[in-house]
Amino acid sequence: MITLLKPPSTDNYWKNGVMPYQVASLKGYLSRECDITIDDLEIKVWMFNRLNLNNGIDLSYYSYRNVLSHLLKKPDEMIEEYSRKIIRLINNLKNPVIAFYVENSEELLVVLTIGQILKKMGKSVVLVGAFFQTISCALMKKYDFIDYIVFDSGELSLEYLLKNKDPKAVPNLSYRLNKRVLLSQCSDIISQNLIPMPDFSGLPFDLYKKYNSQHFGFSSLVLPYRLSQGCGRDCFFCGLPKYNYFNVQKPVKAVSELKALTKKYKTSKVFFYDNSITFSNSYLKLFCDQILKNKLKIRYVAFAHYSDLKPNDLLKLRKTGCLALCFGVESVSVPSIVNLKKNKNLHTISDVLKNCKKAGVWTHIFVMCGLFDQTLGHLKKDLLFIKKNIENIDSILINQFQLLIGSDIYKNPGRYGINKVSYTLAPYSRSLPFLPVNRKATSQYNYYFKAIGRLRIPNFEPDRCLSFLFNESRKGLMIDLMKKRPVLGSEGFLKLCREAHEQDRT
Repeated sequence: MITLLKPPSTDNYWKNGVMPYQVASLKGYLSRECDITIDDLEIKVWMFNRLNLNNGIDLSYYSYRNVLSHLLKKPDEMIEEYSRKIIRLINNLKNPVIAFYVENSEELLVVLTIGQILKKMGKSVVLVGAFFQTISCALMKKYDFIDYIVFDSGELSLEYLLKNKDPKAVPNLSYRLNKRVLLSQCSDIISQNLIPMPDFSGLPFDLYKKYNSQHFGFSSLVLPYRLSQGCGRDCFFCGLPKYNYFNVQKPVKAVSELKALTKKYKTSKVFFYDNSITFSNSYLKLFCDQILKNKLKIRYVAFAHYSDLKPNDLLKLRKTGCLALCFGVESVSVPSIVNLKKNKNLHTISDVLKNCKKAGVWTHIFVMCGLFDQTLGHLKKDLLFIKKNIENIDSILINQFQLLIGSDIYKNPGRYGINKVSYTLAPYSRSLPFLPVNRKATSQYNYYFKAIGRLRIPNFEPDRCLSFLFNESRKGLMIDLMKKRPVLGSEGFLKLCREAHEQDRT
């Protein structure tokens, strides 16, 4: 018996009203063999804080310094109190195994403090997630309350563990033997076509509806879904795990599951979590054909790459219910990005943005500042590109470059002309790496942000920015996510940005 949890994050960036996909996917897979309970602590902490304004859980207190001091030096009374409050929110603490599906270091900070207490309560503590691929051994050596770390998506590994198989036979596992931390044999993840439909039962549906109603103006669920696992591209800054093969669901299976899920949970809203939904033109065509053939009525948002998108592809996506696409433009001038061939043709990007506008698909782009070879001149060229395409860009997010553990630039800095990497506090033995030149990032970010403000493009968190598109009246009343007040359509957003900019100037 196992309780699998989605942990809260210390960073507001990750908060949204979408249910956790992988937690539900693991339940769909594991429930065939064992009794499994799932829960979402992130949405529960949000509700707890809403109901306890003067005695809530301050997740911002879980800083690297505070957490490390609490775990390795002197216990912190505030962290202890907050962590025990979070534990009391867990549904079904009777199960002997408590597992956390962790996606980033902001979640890990909370998980470590909770895990320490759960271990004292006699529970087996298991961490799951591809996030741990390069740090699982370091974590287990440092924190003896962690029993196992599964450093993949978790299907086979958790199944074998719960069947009490020898840890040596469990794939992609860090485990303990005679006070030593060992790694089992690494293997590829299970095929998407062998995984049953996600099972979201047990999650607090009412809380998602309340959250969406308060933040986005609709009171229904948003279904997360994934057509593929892995990524066909090899961006040097990306810390996502690399698999030996690209894992794709058959279009027939995907549409069949989507039809069943939307009917079961009474919603038409879907958020695709693929790294890119446009990984294959032929697959995209088959998938859209299946949606139309089965008369599946969904409204969805997805991440995409623009290199192969044709006008007809966009029209077909819109016909199948696509509301918005997110594109990782990053930069059109920085040498490291240009050499990556991510943006080898500026006309292609401009054409896709223009064609999205014609097809009625909202466009959201990501740009990056603070890259190790980025100069102010590069920023100005990027801004000029944005200015030229401003009429076809609906929203934008500015990301600051971070040296992520597991990325190619982290593993091979010399390949990029970097001969020095510094470290700061983090809950792993090697700490958190960063490039000394990245000190420019803050000033570049401020310059970028002010310029973007002058260009009158709203800057929102990606999930929250796009989730509002699910509002039933896309051209009517929408929710301004910053001011919490209603505005009309995209023109209202532009007007709000102009007002905010004028207020800043005065």
